[in-house]
Parts: sequence; C-alpha cells; structure tokens
Amino acid sequence: MDSVNVLIYYGGYVVADGRVGYSIPATRPMRISRSITFSQLIHDVQRMLTINPFKFHIKLSTKYSYNMMASYVEEHVHITDDDSLQFMLDLPTLGCLYLYVETLPIDDDVAHDYDPQSFIPIITQGFRTMVVDDEAGPSTYHGDRPFKL
Repeated sequence: MDSVNVLIYYGGYVVADGRVGYSIPATRPMRISRSITFSQLIHDVQRMLTINPFKFHIKLSTKYSYNMMASYVEEHVHITDDDSLQFMLDLPTLGCLYLYVETLPIDDDVAHDYDPQSFIPIITQGFRTMVVDDEAGPSTYHGDRPFKL
C-alpha cells in the first residue's frame, strides 16, 4: 500500500504571509493511503483529534510549494473534495502532507461547551469565549473556568 506521512496542525489558524504556516505548533502525526477519499480523511481526522462530528464541522487545507522563475512559492490550498485531495496526494515530490484543521461549530452554543476528550475545543475555546474589554475590572467567568480580562 502506497502511503504518505501527514502532520495534522490543529487548534490555531493558518498564517499566509508569503510563506504558509500555522499559528500554533500543535501537531499529530499519521499515515494515510494515497488512495484515501476525502470523506474517509475527514472521518480519520475527527477520530484522531476526538472531534464530535455532531458538534463541529472541520475544514482542511494545506500548503502547495513550488519553484517559479528561480523563486520558492507557497500557496494555501483548501481541500474540499476528492479531487483537491487527490491533486495534493499525487504530487511526485510530496514527502509529507501538512494538513491544517479548522473547526467550525455547527451551533453557536457548541463553541462554549467543554468536552474534556477533544483536543480542538480545549485549545481554541479560550480564544472563542474571551471577551476583550479595555476597561479594568474583575475576572469574567464563563462556565466554571475563569478568564482574566
């Protein structure tokens, strides 16, 4: 079986400023078959990161690197279906697929739920639930976890 190494980046956001990277170095490694389908990849990522598919949609993207006129170029590519996934997996120079995971709550209330088994909400929850206020004041509590303003 022909397979490829994958580094899954999660809990942050894509940074594309000439080079494509990820805001947080949280990664999980895995191997996938080059013949994997998009729906199977979504399922495998959700399972590995223990993302509840009834509470969160996930978006996948990666970077595509190439040389153009003696300069190195990186493009941010969204993986949205079997064709875009297969395009990346068919690249002859692909040694490792850098897979960036973005989670989107199905319902706005989901972003505030605390799921101790999931990697994604734990990392991103503080960013989604913190309210920024320029005025000094006491701590704000969201659920049972305090956040300093």
